Amino acid sequence: AANTLYLRIDAQLTTEFFGVFAPGMPRAALELANTPILATARGHAAHASQYFVVLHALAATRGSDALSPAGIEQLVEDALAYIPESSKAADIVHLVLDDYRANPDKSDWERTRDLLAQVFMLDDAANGYDYITWTESSINFGSAIICLLYGQGDLKETIRIGTLTGWDSDNPTATEDQTDA
Repeated sequence: AANTLYLRIDAQLTTEFFGVFAPGMPRAALELANTPILATARGHAAHASQYFVVLHALAATRGSDALSPAGIEQLVEDALAYIPESSKAADIVHLVLDDYRANPDKSDWERTRDLLAQVFMLDDAANGYDYITWTESSINFGSAIICLLYGQGDLKETIRIGTLTGWDSDNPTATEDQTDA
């Protein structure tokens, strides 16, 4: 109750490594990460953090296939099973993943970035959301998914896209580039 900043990006920047401690065991990774996540986050911000923990736990056992465009897309989809479908974090993953799949130009990440901004920032209230600020979890979570998908397994491209998405862009880039490394 005392933490009014519980929807900020903080937890998703400091907890994803728990997935590496439990390779192939996403539920165990979530159990390890639960206390640190809940120390700073609640709601969809906690779900975004949980998503990254699971993403890392799953990626750790998929070998080099996890870095192919199809492997990355599958990881993004598989991690969804571990967060509530009713969460804003799940809505963000669905929006980004659906637009990525519909986009015939896999170099046009800005299309998906602009859609993310339209739905979750510019027309947030009309879409049933509440945009708070550029350091909030949701918009930066979406940026991280964008750079991961559109980076197509290329570390430099992932960094470039993540840095250019905007908002608190250094953070999504740092979070997702640990998956690519």
